Amino acid sequence: MKPWQTTIQTSCKHLRIGTCDTLKFELVANDTTGSCNTSLETLTIENCDSLPDIPLGNFPGLQVLSIINCKNLQTISIHCGVQTLNLQRHTIRNCDKFKLLPTQMTNVLQSLAFLDLDICQGIERFSEGGLPSSLQILYMIGREKLMTNQKGWGLQTLTRLRYCRIQNSDVESFPNDSIFPPSLEILTLGNHPNLWTLNYKGLQNLTSLRHLTIWNCPQLQSLPEEGLPSSLTALDINGCGLLNQRLESEKGEEWQKIRHIRCVSLDQRLIRGCD
Repeated sequence: MKPWQTTIQTSCKHLRIGTCDTLKFELVANDTTGSCNTSLETLTIENCDSLPDIPLGNFPGLQVLSIINCKNLQTISIHCGVQTLNLQRHTIRNCDKFKLLPTQMTNVLQSLAFLDLDICQGIERFSEGGLPSSLQILYMIGREKLMTNQKGWGLQTLTRLRYCRIQNSDVESFPNDSIFPPSLEILTLGNHPNLWTLNYKGLQNLTSLRHLTIWNCPQLQSLPEEGLPSSLTALDINGCGLLNQRLESEKGEEWQKIRHIRCVSLDQRLIRGCD
């Protein structure tokens, strides 16, 4: 069966392609930019197992790109000659062979504000040059190889990063050193069955952190001896039975570490409310 190639109407702004086993995109050459679709703003591709690559330069007006359950996707390319793209939201979910984000993304994707890497086990590192400085929200879910190289994330330079959510790993201690920028305001850690300690060295520079959520970390028994950042105003802890037991009493050692926090919730029960 020949690869299926779609011709997208120039007026089309939103496109969803699903369950197409022969889908492939032809790379539009630099000297044929008139063939690019400049109107397309949202593109969602699901369950297209034949797709090995998506050339972003074909869609210079694209703002939202979601790729879901494309098991043979390996790369997202930005071919030479492309100056900047308008992509603002990018989701890659359940694409196990996907290994690397575009190497030119720092310079080309200067509008990218939201990045969701969800269960892409093949990703071992971010692209050379790191992530765009425009990034404000980052989700990283279920990438063991990437979790072992936390220093290589390069998040410290992302001065606009406000929210980071990290889920589904076997990490035992987190975060290693100061991997987050001081601009981070919200941090969510979830579903880490082997996490037993929070590393204060990785939290001490988070002078803007307002909200910390920790859920489903059953081995976590205590908070850092030095406590949590003084900037915290809200703490949510759910499904962390050992730690929750030590936080129930306001006289306990663990409670003393969080007594400065205005809002505290344990297993969805408001222990200390906001004024």
